[in-house]
Amino acid sequence: MVGGDCATFAPDPEPEPDEPEEPQIPAVITLADIASFVPTPPSVSTEPDGIAAKNMPMNSIAGSEAHTVAGDLFGLPVSVAFTPAGFRQDWGDGTMSESGTGGASWPALGQAEYTPTATSHAYAQKGTYTLTITALYTAVVDFGPYGTRPVDGVVSAPGASREIRVVEVHTALVQSDCTENPAAAGCPA
Repeated sequence: MVGGDCATFAPDPEPEPDEPEEPQIPAVITLADIASFVPTPPSVSTEPDGIAAKNMPMNSIAGSEAHTVAGDLFGLPVSVAFTPAGFRQDWGDGTMSESGTGGASWPALGQAEYTPTATSHAYAQKGTYTLTITALYTAVVDFGPYGTRPVDGVVSAPGASREIRVVEVHTALVQSDCTENPAAAGCPA
């Protein structure tokens, strides 16, 4: 005490905590960035079921649905939403095709059996082939409070395979004389 006055010391105020830094999220998310997020393979069926007639259309039907896969990206918890965008068919005979749809059964399309569809294929040779269908997806990454970012490109799911046995068909009932009209129904091609 000096001169009857007390000296008091007030502690310095606690510093305000620093605001957490906003994470550095790239403006463009690439396929390589989400390589660890694997979308669901498609379902695959064929008409006829696992068998095809040489030089006649076999119909393939693939299915996929929108779904989400959770994980971590750039050190943040995220979810990746996959939306079906198309299908790639590897027919196993050196032929590949892509379609925007997985296809539908002949009855659902209102078509007769063995008619061409957007997802059909005619094998030129007898044998056993492996049909592999890959689902193609667009993807969007949800960073929660930091927003969403679309993925640049189309993501391929693991392919789903189906063994196809191609046989040669000989018919006895024909629409007309195959010599005069080789393209008539029932005539060998």
